[in-house]
Amino acid sequence: MNQIILRTHKSAYEPGEEIFGVVYLNIANPTAGTGVCVRFEGYEHFIYNSGIRDDPEYLVKKQYIDCPFDLYRSQDNLGIGSYVFPFRFQLLNDLPGSFKASSSGGNKWWKARIQYWISAELIHAETVKVTQDVVINQALPNTVRPSGPTQNIIETIDIAKLPLYSRKLSVTARLFEHIHTSEGVARLRIIITNNTKVNVKTIYVKLYGVFALMTKGTKLNPEDPCVTEIDDNVIIEPKENPHLIWEAMPVEGCNSEILNTGIDNVHVPLQYKDGSPLPPTVSSKYHIKCTYEIEVIVELENLKSASLMLPLHCVRHTQDDTWSKWQAPQWVYDTEILTSNSRFSVPENVLNGPAFSGIPRFQPLS
Repeated sequence: MNQIILRTHKSAYEPGEEIFGVVYLNIANPTAGTGVCVRFEGYEHFIYNSGIRDDPEYLVKKQYIDCPFDLYRSQDNLGIGSYVFPFRFQLLNDLPGSFKASSSGGNKWWKARIQYWISAELIHAETVKVTQDVVINQALPNTVRPSGPTQNIIETIDIAKLPLYSRKLSVTARLFEHIHTSEGVARLRIIITNNTKVNVKTIYVKLYGVFALMTKGTKLNPEDPCVTEIDDNVIIEPKENPHLIWEAMPVEGCNSEILNTGIDNVHVPLQYKDGSPLPPTVSSKYHIKCTYEIEVIVELENLKSASLMLPLHCVRHTQDDTWSKWQAPQWVYDTEILTSNSRFSVPENVLNGPAFSGIPRFQPLS
């Protein structure tokens, strides 16, 4: 039986990053195959059903990329044996992150997805083929440097205003990290500078989400309360926006001395109340938007309050362990390396470098 395997050098990628990988091919029976064709594809789509009688399902789709290329082609049929075909290609900088979410309630349901994958097949023997999903992480906004500090959000309450005298309480909130993982936690620090005689009564922390599906030129049912039409733009909000996901008083029962200085290392769980993971953040140019914000509310004994909103710029998928648990069959280690003049093929100096050091058949770096 002829066998084909696809393997990339990492389980997830950033937009603009280069993907390195290989196609393993084991030919045990004679074949008409003369080479290997690789294809990288990606698309965004959603299906929405309002649940209203006689209302049709709405399917919207946008293809981001469809890039087929001949990685290796020979004039003769490939003989019986084991081969490996290295490849490389660059991701576009503006690709939205991978996304998958769905929900149903009553008669209404929806599904939304942004998906990328690589496929490989034997030229002239297309039944020998394989497909591997590729996870692309949501990028940080251009204004945020991954290695830079997180942003301080500051709000001030004026307790007393006199011509020559003023007393103020200042609240500063700051996240520990730029990038978060679904099912993990977002950690934040709340600093309070209280130059007044009014004590802090309570501190609330809330997590909100915003989710919307968008399209153009589609006429949806005006009886559907989830649909808004503005000119040619159609916005579907299956949930109330913003919708509350989680809330707590992290220092309930603490005395005013502690509350008046703030709280360090507050944990906000990035999952729903039933324990299911949050979908990752995404803000595509076309159809799907999913964002999150943390609200910090500080209430004083005199009933005045301050509210701060901290955007979670990047919530990513929980890493799937399928890629890391993969074990190569023994024949992979005895393959013949075949390269070509294709611009997607890989020169020898790169094959001997760090990108391929973790791929079976190539020399690990010491």
